[in-house]
Amino acid sequence: MQQLGTGRILVALLLDLLLCVVVVVVVVVVVVVVVELTCVVVELACVVVELACVVVELACVVVELDCVVVELDCVVVELACVVVELDCVWWWWSLTVCLQSTSSPHQHGGQAATEYLPQ
Repeated sequence: MQQLGTGRILVALLLDLLLCVVVVVVVVVVVVVVVELTCVVVELACVVVELACVVVELACVVVELDCVVVELDCVVVELACVVVELDCVWWWWSLTVCLQSTSSPHQHGGQAATEYLPQ
């Protein structure tokens, strides 16, 4: 009878030990899964950061292109100013030639073209 009670205690201890081993294995598996998931989340975060860097670089390229467009606009404006200045020079030269040709005493009865200009 004594051996039977000792055998039951031994079986109970073995079952307790087995239960502890199962609990430890389950805890270790859960911890490993959590660590793996954390690594996946960290890798995804790195991908998101890299994509954000690409977006920032693209934004910088867009800003640089915008600056080039602005510089080209400035060149166009400067060229337009040159054209206007050349037009003014042409107009002034034409007026001067006209005044010189009409102020000759041999044409238009000797009247100067300046008489017709507003005062």
